[in-house]
Amino acid sequence: KYLKRKFEADPYLERVFLTGAISNFRMRPNAHQYFSLKDDKAKISEMIHEIYAKELGQYNVNSENSIIDKYDETNNYIVAYLQDELVGMVSITRPNDAKISTLNRVPKDNPIHKSIDDIAEVRLLSIKKAYRKKGLYKLIIFKIMQFCDLHNIDRILISAIENKVDVYALMGFKIISDPIIENSCTYVPMELLRSNFSKSSYYRVLDGLRVYDQQKGNLKALYLSLLTVFKPSTIKFLFR
Repeated sequence: KYLKRKFEADPYLERVFLTGAISNFRMRPNAHQYFSLKDDKAKISEMIHEIYAKELGQYNVNSENSIIDKYDETNNYIVAYLQDELVGMVSITRPNDAKISTLNRVPKDNPIHKSIDDIAEVRLLSIKKAYRKKGLYKLIIFKIMQFCDLHNIDRILISAIENKVDVYALMGFKIISDPIIENSCTYVPMELLRSNFSKSSYYRVLDGLRVYDQQKGNLKALYLSLLTVFKPSTIKFLFR
């Protein structure tokens, strides 16, 4: 009631503009209009549905166009925005925060199971179709390595989709087990040691960007050198 009176009586609130993605909106003739503003978690759930259900077929498509990841409560999300649109994301599970799903795809007799207390996992590395092959992937990798540096993470696991194995190999990831088929996807368990990453072609690029970032306190050089379409100020990265 207070807010209703405030909007009706305050002349400065006669016109209020909101920006953002909305949901639950249906035009009601001659009536008040109601809607919800989508937060980061809602947009993340929509991207999971768009890529992992509609595009890759890992999950069933649903009418809500939304899938909440089973590890959502313990995921550390890095999200990339172009204005108000979520265009890319990745999830990082820190050691001992939650189960490492990649380990479920590795046979129990594999030596990796002997020492898992220092293992992190990268999951849900996703970029919307319209923004692929424009340098955004490298930006997200840069943010992953920043996160790992911050938390002293030396070992990372990933369940790579089969056609992406060569991309991860360029970063220094090594195959640790045979491919495994789940639903319509073939996963290849891979591991990255920080020592291997330091020898990779990615490291030479990202290390120079990291030095620049530390010295200048911004990422303009990263944007200018890696992005072919976006302006330096358009991509916003957030930890969620």
